[in-house]
Amino acid sequence: MVMAVARAVVSPSQVAYDHYFDAATFALEAQVSADTVAYWLVLTYDEGNIHVPQGSPLTIHLRDRSTLILATDREVGRRDIMLRRWRNRTICYTTCRYPITQEQLSRILAKDAYRFEIQTARGVITRQVRGFKAKLTTALSSISEK
Repeated sequence: MVMAVARAVVSPSQVAYDHYFDAATFALEAQVSADTVAYWLVLTYDEGNIHVPQGSPLTIHLRDRSTLILATDREVGRRDIMLRRWRNRTICYTTCRYPITQEQLSRILAKDAYRFEIQTARGVITRQVRGFKAKLTTALSSISEK
């Protein structure tokens, strides 16, 4: 009996948005198991100490005025939060994983995104994004090479 081994590949991180004190980076993760590929959009927020519960939606607004809604696949835990401390300041980075289908990836690549709406426990954070299609294309090509 031959066991199928799952293999995960992660693209290098890229800037999703950077607006003075609010920023986010993203990476695309692909997990290959037998003949299926599962993708995750992994976003790391530099938005202060935010809490993103499991199932919280990320709404991606596309240029054709349609939207894609992704939801976190698990509760943000201790391993998803990184603190950087200085004498006068502490920065909190929160990482969220959003499962994304190949169809949703294709829609973003066809239309491009211009705005993210991130649902947190305290409300919705709205951020403008630029050049997301090109960055996502780069991420996809980097994981397909591996």
